[in-house]
Amino acid sequence: MMTFMRFVPTLEQARVERTRLRAPIWWGLGERDLLEEEPTSIERLAVVVVRAVVHSRETWVRESDLPVRFASQPPMSEPPAAKPFRERSHRVFVGIVANERKRCTLCGVRRGLGPCGRCTGTGKVIQTKTDDGVGVAVDCKACADGFVTCTQCEGTGEVVVGRIRYVEDRSTKLRYAYVPTMSATLERAVESMLDESVEPPPSLQIDLAPREVRSAYRGAVAREEPTFHQHRFGDALERARAGVATLPSGASVVHRDVRAFAWPLLLLRFGGIGRPREAVLVVAPRGRLTGYVAPEG
Repeated sequence: MMTFMRFVPTLEQARVERTRLRAPIWWGLGERDLLEEEPTSIERLAVVVVRAVVHSRETWVRESDLPVRFASQPPMSEPPAAKPFRERSHRVFVGIVANERKRCTLCGVRRGLGPCGRCTGTGKVIQTKTDDGVGVAVDCKACADGFVTCTQCEGTGEVVVGRIRYVEDRSTKLRYAYVPTMSATLERAVESMLDESVEPPPSLQIDLAPREVRSAYRGAVAREEPTFHQHRFGDALERARAGVATLPSGASVVHRDVRAFAWPLLLLRFGGIGRPREAVLVVAPRGRLTGYVAPEG
């Protein structure tokens, strides 16, 4: 099991491992080796990596025209969620609103019959039979003269009004790396490195809930800015909380697995000769210390 220290970058480690952290020299050819310079500032930050999956079931009831056989059919029970969970859709018969029969509105032209879905009621389909690729109209084999048994009344020409419960089993996933605000180029580089295929180790797991600190002054309660071993989250933690808040919640949830991880990095700023530069040192998922340098701007 890898400890969190394996993923904490340091400037000293980068120099020992000779991590590439170079920037073009703006006034001529060649590059600056930023690791040979002393940064004007070092900011210990951390990315918030969220790995979440929520299985939920949404249901709603609507009145529908049903075949007359439903008048004598008992209500159906709602099927349980599949194990292991998978996305599915169900329609469950709840009951009849009234036993009174009425004319089916879907087969108004020919009672008990509706237009064929394959030939759209024409009775003909186009087939390519000739050598030159010209289409030839032939009889549709799925129907008789463009009509099939009505799917709503099942050929009786009459329906009853009933209630149907629609059941949708859905999986919602959130796999994203929330990088503290910095140069857009550096943000994109870190996000790409920590893409959705990366599974952070348990030693980096954190709690997204804010920490409360009680004050001795009249029982006041304040929120303490959380850190991960002296690495601040900046605005990444609030954005991660906002992302998790969009996931399904409440009674519709069948299973909820939401985990968050801190991924430490160093944000370095360099001045000195040449134009100021911003760079990042971060340990890649496979354990290699990696550097990114933002372009001039």
